[in-house]
Amino acid sequence: MPRIVKCCHLTIGPKLMQSYISCFLPGANRIVLQDSNILQPMGLTVLRDHLYWIDRQQQMIERVDKLTGEGRTRIQGRISYLTSIHAAEEIDPQEFASHPCSRDNGGCSHICIAKGDGTSTCSCPMHLVLLQDLLHCGEPPTCSTEQFTCSTGEIGCIPMAWRCDGFPECDDGSDEENCPICSAFQLQCDEGSCIDAQKRCDGVPDCPDKSDEHECNSTFTHY
Repeated sequence: MPRIVKCCHLTIGPKLMQSYISCFLPGANRIVLQDSNILQPMGLTVLRDHLYWIDRQQQMIERVDKLTGEGRTRIQGRISYLTSIHAAEEIDPQEFASHPCSRDNGGCSHICIAKGDGTSTCSCPMHLVLLQDLLHCGEPPTCSTEQFTCSTGEIGCIPMAWRCDGFPECDDGSDEENCPICSAFQLQCDEGSCIDAQKRCDGVPDCPDKSDEHECNSTFTHY
């Protein structure tokens, strides 16, 4: 049976109805855990078999079974200025010793993440990038405004026109990730962004890479 990997609260409709939903990757088996008497949820956390949340307006902490949503229980009330909630528990020393990140932080310079197969992978804070050795974090390359910055690998900067062109040029393929999908009424620039299709070859470059004015048959004169 797949493991619950994500819990979230959703704000739906004009009445700001909040509900807690659990699901499996990649989003199947959605189950509404709670959708009543939730006024101002400010944070969620999971500990063992329960989902915990805080309600700032009601000034309390509650929990339910993370799989079924049953057994709703108020843990503590009359707590002012609630902003977030985190869960932590003591780890058995033997279990910690077998964790792939327990020794030398998994060889990572910053963040070590355990994978499902028992191995580890390294990650970096938002202001740094993972270097080619996949262990150490470093400053991102300084690319010009006409270039795209690759997330990792030896290739640091590529022309912006290569961004989202269907061919990965970055070592890690980051130039082909999170590409926008243009509608039928839009033109996709060579660098990946979308503009109004009517702006194609109108004599004024609207794409960041000016690709909307490439290969135009008409000649425009600006005064």
